[in-house]
Amino acid sequence: MAYVIRTPENVTFEFELAGVAARALAWFVDVLVMGVLILVGIQAVSVVASVAGGFASALQFVVVFVVQWWYAALLEWWWGGQTVGKRL
Repeated sequence: MAYVIRTPENVTFEFELAGVAARALAWFVDVLVMGVLILVGIQAVSVVASVAGGFASALQFVVVFVVQWWYAALLEWWWGGQTVGKRL
């Protein structure tokens, strides 16, 4: 399905809309990337867990929060409305 926009200057833009399968695949890729980022962040924090104790546990929650909240926002700002899944 295509979406057509005609500007006041009589310029036509035509965009192909993504279907349900393409959107689901993009979401799945984004979830996988976020999962890997969270695991890497938690492993990095676990290295200092023996020294930091409870503080490392709190940092793990911060890592999960930052990845979940900022992954899409930063990538869509940086790549002009795309995340890794959307770009693929």
